[in-house]
Amino acid sequence: GLLLLGVLLVFSTLAQYIPMSVLAAILVMAGLGCIDRRGFSHLRQMPRSDAVVMLLVLVLTVLLDVVSAVAIGLILACFIFMKKVADISECETTLTPLADEPWADEFDIPPPLRDQVLIKHVIGPLFFGSARGFEDIAAKASRGKLLIIRLEKISFMDQSGVYALHDALVDLQKTGLRIAIVGLPVAQRDILESICVIPDVVASEDVFDDFASLKRALPAMLAAV
Repeated sequence: GLLLLGVLLVFSTLAQYIPMSVLAAILVMAGLGCIDRRGFSHLRQMPRSDAVVMLLVLVLTVLLDVVSAVAIGLILACFIFMKKVADISECETTLTPLADEPWADEFDIPPPLRDQVLIKHVIGPLFFGSARGFEDIAAKASRGKLLIIRLEKISFMDQSGVYALHDALVDLQKTGLRIAIVGLPVAQRDILESICVIPDVVASEDVFDDFASLKRALPAMLAAV
């Protein structure tokens, strides 16, 4: 950045001698760096709305310019996100008895096992901003051997949420934690399997349909860590 500032303010007269072919190569590399190759490789697996936004931004970048394309894509993505959240909020606005508290099934885990377990509850939509919720887990990793991520209350997961979850799991795996996922909806599991989060990052045997089945396997899982 300082070098470019110096060129603009002091050495601009010398910049005219840089061959256009060199500048063209720099622009080509900068353009290639902006392409989300991971997103394109999973274009068929991602939600249709995410694919439409990605392709629209690509077309507008070619027809208009990158600033306009990103601005239009950002506005469209915001409207789609708000529509999804509104639909989910309308469907899930219900009254439940106190006895149906969703995390009450964690109270009967024996204390010796509880001290070795970290539990992360994911509630609502999972998108790119959700990755920040996993940052505090790495700092507490020394307190446990097993991280349980509960997704029973997840509303939806878009493409950015899938990648955010993948990156968070990779970082957490480096701390030595064994990771288990509970309550992953079928549609989201298909997405995670299609991009190899399961079983490359989280083993297939560590993905459970409900918390009761995980509790039965908990002693053996901790003994194997």
